[in-house]
Amino acid sequence: MGETSRSSRVDPSDALEVQELAFEWAMSYDTKIDYTIVTGDVFTDMSPDDWIKYCSNPRFLGGKRMTTQHLIGAAKFIKISDTEITTHYQVRAAHVRWKDDARTQEGLKGHGHGELVQHYKKLDGIWKLAGWKPSSFWDEHEFPKVVEFGLTQPLSEL
Repeated sequence: MGETSRSSRVDPSDALEVQELAFEWAMSYDTKIDYTIVTGDVFTDMSPDDWIKYCSNPRFLGGKRMTTQHLIGAAKFIKISDTEITTHYQVRAAHVRWKDDARTQEGLKGHGHGELVQHYKKLDGIWKLAGWKPSSFWDEHEFPKVVEFGLTQPLSEL
């Protein structure tokens, strides 16, 4: 990542707003993402409702038998302009597919470790998430199989 020039430093109040938005992202879903590393999909213009449908699909992150948690670690904030910030976060994304709807028997699990780049734009004075792209440094357990299972199994298994 290297050094940050003074002109690209982010005002601390903007950084706090963006960090709060990143927390909200980690706890929910948003509208623009580059998931080529996970599913091969790239979305450049998707409505929030369509994004929720995509993520809620049992083949991806939805369904009673899938649990996830995305933890965001250290961050670097880069000011692109007065209305744009890019962040680089350390990230760990845990995923478990359960064998039953009651989640009593753990099935496949896999956790990804890497970097999450997020782009923010200030619109009408409010910071908005404008896109993100995860990259993987390494995986724990069987992360690729967790994704593959969701794409290939009958819906009754999800």
